Amino acid sequence: MKAFTLAQRIKGITGQEVRLSRLDGGGYRLHWQSNSDRDAEAATLPAMALSNRYGYSSRTRIVWMEVDEPPDATGPS
Repeated sequence: MKAFTLAQRIKGITGQEVRLSRLDGGGYRLHWQSNSDRDAEAATLPAMALSNRYGYSSRTRIVWMEVDEPPDATGPS
């Protein structure tokens, strides 16, 4: 499942806990706290490019991305 794979990849790069939230329509939102390590943050860009939408809140330093997945996808296989 793409969302879980991306979450594991980002956690491995940043060392930050990645939270997943289920979206209406079957996708997931992944979000994690920016650790201000420029190299680690830059290393997440290839993973973020696989998402459908992404963003960053400068006020809370939360990085997020959304991944559209089929509604019948249920967890890692």
